[in-house]
Amino acid sequence: MPSKRLVGLAVVFVVWCLIAAALVGCGHPALQDKVVGWWQEVGTTPTYKMHITLLSDGEYQVTYPRSFRVPFGAQLKGDHLDIWGENTGDIIYTITYDAHTDRLKAVHADGTVHTLKRIAR
Repeated sequence: MPSKRLVGLAVVFVVWCLIAAALVGCGHPALQDKVVGWWQEVGTTPTYKMHITLLSDGEYQVTYPRSFRVPFGAQLKGDHLDIWGENTGDIIYTITYDAHTDRLKAVHADGTVHTLKRIAR
């Protein structure tokens, strides 16, 4: 029987593939500038905000109180942003950007998905 972690990672991979397929054409240059700013969850109570800051080419700092109290590092990987946990080998969120709606999808390692709308650049 597969472990819970393996099942969770498989769910994240499948969700990521579906999101990536929907975002064909929204590659690295579009994403690098688009994700920076303040974002707010849609349809959740309580509503959490995410702040993404570009540190250098492809390297980011993310503040997201839903999951962590201090800013964590993130790295641009093609058409998505990976947010690391305390171990840089542990990806806790994968972020994708939808250019049509100007929204982010944050997929947690456990498969939980949150949609965020832009509130400021």
